[in-house]
Amino acid sequence: MPNTGRSQEDLEARESFVKTGKLPTSLMLKRGIQSLVSDPWLLFVRYLPGPIGFKLRQLWYGHSFGSMGKGCVIDVGTSFPSPGNIFLSDFVYIDQYCQFISPEGYIRIGRRCHIAQFCVILGHGGVEISDFVGIASGTKIFSLSEWPGDGKRICGPMIPMAQRGLRKGKITIGRDAFLGANSVIMPGITIGEGAVIGANSVILTDVEPWSIVMGNPSRVVGRRDPVTVIDPDS
Repeated sequence: MPNTGRSQEDLEARESFVKTGKLPTSLMLKRGIQSLVSDPWLLFVRYLPGPIGFKLRQLWYGHSFGSMGKGCVIDVGTSFPSPGNIFLSDFVYIDQYCQFISPEGYIRIGRRCHIAQFCVILGHGGVEISDFVGIASGTKIFSLSEWPGDGKRICGPMIPMAQRGLRKGKITIGRDAFLGANSVIMPGITIGEGAVIGANSVILTDVEPWSIVMGNPSRVVGRRDPVTVIDPDS
């Protein structure tokens, strides 16, 4: 099951740092030792090119992810700060230099999906990506975002949590959907089965199945024929 959040110790340390600029010595020592043991190996595994690198990443993340199916490919430079909250089905391809950030919540990806280069997914509110989804380069999927309201600040993580204006919401992307390059998906959005998101679009409302949308703000510009080819795993 996905983790429900950071440890209480880490949360308290974060609040202490943004108020005083200091971290508890005991936590610094503990995290420092953990870093010395694991980070050199992770750095090697993350950036090693070629077939050996692919195999090492498959083995490394197969043990550290919440789950990982068969035939998954993870390319160089990918970053998973909280791998226990990542769940991959079979034949998922995560391309170069993607970032999956989910210290709370989860990111779950279905069968035979491709996440292209330089994509960013924030899983704080939960992200569910169904089977056969294509996500083009530079796409941002934000289940957590700075949000104006309630008289709170929206200047980022260097203030106490109680002062931050944040919006969190689960994102669901339906089977056979496609997200064009540099598209942005905001918290709480559902993208229907087979929907197509045009490049550079900003999605602020739900997208109907098999519709084609584009723009900022996005609008419906057409319809797509439903997929009729057979499931390759059937």
